[in-house]
Amino acid sequence: MATDRNGLTLPEGSQRIFDEVVPVILEFVPSDCLLLGGETALAARWQHRASFDIDLLTPPSTYTEAIYDQWSQFEERLEELPRIRILTLGLEGCTVYCEHGRVEIVASSPQTRHSRSQDSTCDPMIALEANVEILAKKLHRRMLSHGRIVPRDLYDMAVARRLEPEALEEAWSAGPVRDPAVLVAALSSFSPGWMERHEEPVANPHYPELRDSAVQDMLDDVRSRFPRTSIPWRQ
Repeated sequence: MATDRNGLTLPEGSQRIFDEVVPVILEFVPSDCLLLGGETALAARWQHRASFDIDLLTPPSTYTEAIYDQWSQFEERLEELPRIRILTLGLEGCTVYCEHGRVEIVASSPQTRHSRSQDSTCDPMIALEANVEILAKKLHRRMLSHGRIVPRDLYDMAVARRLEPEALEEAWSAGPVRDPAVLVAALSSFSPGWMERHEEPVANPHYPELRDSAVQDMLDDVRSRFPRTSIPWRQ
């Protein structure tokens, strides 16, 4: 899947969505104001699981001017495409559902100092979000701030520990961790098999052993960083 580091081919599912929807988005948002981020960027580099969504990040001001304030024109143009099903609009982002999956355009400020990588998609060329930025957002904006824990994020963390431990270390330091006990309590509540029973399981993991141990690995990681956390170990 991945070719050279400056021209990455996306996972098959994501590539179909990219080819279908992104050219229209580029009619409204300049390519240098977009980053392809999240799980698709990780999957393009690591080839560690399937991905069927596209996350496009843009500065809040660009999102407001290019998408939110031009929503009628944007919606009309997208509806010219075949098999576009649902469009949703919010102040912080919008979602386009198509035959092969989903595209989210998110008004997003960076979590780290180096959010833009040197990698890009092939055609059209859009820069990829840096791995440390992706991991930092999963940790600080999803798990720690909002208490949202899903299997794919735990699996991504487990793969990062194996393939890019330095990026994971930097991600942990990219924001405050005020109450690690809350995260430990949530992880401790997951019974064996939770990763596979979840409504959003990991799709086609390349490292099934990391998927199977992802909850315990995350618990061990948090416990090692915050040894005074008082929530008991999961039995």
